[in-house]
Amino acid sequence: MIAARDIAYGLFAAWRLAHFDRAGLQYIDNTVDGLWKSFFAGAIALPGYAALRALMVVSSPEAMPAAPWPRTIAVYLIGYVIALFAFPVIMTIIAEIIDRRERFIQLIVALNWSMVVQIAVLLPAGILFTSGTGGLGFLVYVVVTGGIFVYRWFIVRTALDVPGLTAASLVGLDLLVSLLLNGVTDLMVRA
Repeated sequence: MIAARDIAYGLFAAWRLAHFDRAGLQYIDNTVDGLWKSFFAGAIALPGYAALRALMVVSSPEAMPAAPWPRTIAVYLIGYVIALFAFPVIMTIIAEIIDRRERFIQLIVALNWSMVVQIAVLLPAGILFTSGTGGLGFLVYVVVTGGIFVYRWFIVRTALDVPGLTAASLVGLDLLVSLLLNGVTDLMVRA
């Protein structure tokens, strides 16, 4: 079970890292137990993710699922859980290759807790984007999304202590995996 203190420290670490403060890593629980507890951040971020996904579906007629709603919800939920674990699984291999195995837990814990901060800024931008504000909503959404990539880049660069280009490559890989999983789930609910 995760304690409120663990949640507070994880969220505070993510908040400090969002301010590009390397000291945020001091609040990361770098243990295997801390790694497993950090996946609770996915549960915290899930309502925001669901709301954002629903906004995108409702605002775009071509994105409406053809599958019944129970199946659609199940597919998106399973996709969310797979996405939560996909990059960490891939990083177990990459961390070994780039000789950063000792920093793997720190990275995954920081990235997991950062999901809460990311959804907290992405959801309002998504609401603005889908509210019919036109170019302004799109611009805000693009800027926020870009800011999230920079945030994730900073976390990867800092937690793994790798050069900026390596961090950018890993964030790009994470994006590619996310896009692939989103594409598969979208296809599954439209079939």
